[in-house]
Amino acid sequence: MRYAAWELHTDGRHRPVEIEAHGEVASGWRVSRSSGGELALPPGYAPVDVLRCGVCSTDLARTHLPFALPQVGGHELLARTREGRRVVVEINASCAARGAAPCATCAAGLDRHCPHRLVLGIDRLDGGFAPHALVPVGACVDVPDAITDDAAGFAEPLAAALRALEVARPRVGDRVAVVGPRKLGLLIIAALRAVGGVHVTALPRRAALADRCRAFGADDVVVLDEDEDAGTSAPRFDLVFDTSGSPAGLATAIALARREVHLKSTHGRDACGLRHTTALVVDELALVREDRADAARSEAAIDDRIVPPDGVRRVSPCGSIAIARDAQATGPLVRAIRDRGLRLTSSRCGDLRAAIAALAAAPALQALLAQQITHRFAGDQLDLAFAAAASPDAIKVIVEPRAS
Repeated sequence: MRYAAWELHTDGRHRPVEIEAHGEVASGWRVSRSSGGELALPPGYAPVDVLRCGVCSTDLARTHLPFALPQVGGHELLARTREGRRVVVEINASCAARGAAPCATCAAGLDRHCPHRLVLGIDRLDGGFAPHALVPVGACVDVPDAITDDAAGFAEPLAAALRALEVARPRVGDRVAVVGPRKLGLLIIAALRAVGGVHVTALPRRAALADRCRAFGADDVVVLDEDEDAGTSAPRFDLVFDTSGSPAGLATAIALARREVHLKSTHGRDACGLRHTTALVVDELALVREDRADAARSEAAIDDRIVPPDGVRRVSPCGSIAIARDAQATGPLVRAIRDRGLRLTSSRCGDLRAAIAALAAAPALQALLAQQITHRFAGDQLDLAFAAAASPDAIKVIVEPRAS
């Protein structure tokens, strides 16, 4: 398999590259690129033809993330297998996804945290901003005919939204807020509305998003002002989801939450006194005050050693980190946990099969999602696609790699 693609470089620009892949599912693959470097993939990967791929906040933050570049990005892909099946693809190339003997993590049902995984379009494994991709055979989820192409392109972020509710577990009667409701935030609002029993307030930064937030099910819409950005407002929501993709969004969420902040942003930057917020989200960790922690899951004190320099992880995926009541306050997050007993939880990707089932059962949601696609670009227009996705006018940007 040989094809032309555009890979992202450390300066944030995309440049053309020729990619060659030789092998087969049963024996593995050797992938080389004209820009240099070679990747050996073990058995369990199959080629797919990419139909389209969404641009998300993680793609925009890719140069800030601790993974090597250059790389072909994109992980929200809709593709067709060589057998003609239309599929969406789970991003974690784990032992389980490849059909290999499961490692201990995969055997425990935590294959999204497999220590041996590559991550589609993020960590080493080239993604969906190209005409073709090599993906784990077990990561492909069939898309039924009842789901349109436009709606199927939202399966990956919808799965992430459903995962957020699974971890945060809003309670009946909660007042819930969503900070930064654009791409992922709108889907979390829709998921909250489907669950019911809570009052949902959308907190966008632009008044132009208000109607979209209401269409997805928000009870109230409050446009954030400068005071709330500065974190001076009193807590007034039981649970706040931060989907802003910015350090300022987390500061706002901390200021407004009474019980819990759920973090969905992987922007790769320092935020609220922590240097490793992205690593925290990738491992789906929780930060809690020691007197409110489950002792069996509290394995470390909070500091910059969440992912230490020696690379040895001292907190298990999906575990908790206990904050001592006399902990030194290194930022607003630790102060809120220490002084107010605030809890921070986090999550990332979710169950694509659950997302596909939800889409198939909700034609009205499919139609609403299709309306959120504001821009479409060909595969050789990635710089334009990224610029559009970063603009305030964009909701969902789609790349069609095979279009020219």
